[in-house]
Amino acid sequence: MNQINKLKETLINSEQPVVLTGAGLGVSGAEKEFKKFIDTYQIPVVSTLHGLGVFDGEHKLFLGIAGMHGTYSANMAIHEADLENSINLLMNILRIKRDTVQ
Repeated sequence: MNQINKLKETLINSEQPVVLTGAGLGVSGAEKEFKKFIDTYQIPVVSTLHGLGVFDGEHKLFLGIAGMHGTYSANMAIHEADLENSINLLMNILRIKRDTVQ
């Protein structure tokens, strides 16, 4: 099974998925493909501070930014997610769930 099919299967079986996206998505030029992916799978989107504006902030599935300057709903979505898919960003200790840091 290839990686895309594994991701699809994992998404289908997930109860509370969330996608964390960053500025790299804009640099990649894949915004349209990303929106189609989000609309197809109906996954909430959380952004890093530097990723603001890459995904439509008015979209019904956009929860805001994560981290210490983020929104409550975005941070809770990350905290309560059973699947977090990070797309095109640099990971930072302030942006990831505390229990994932060993």
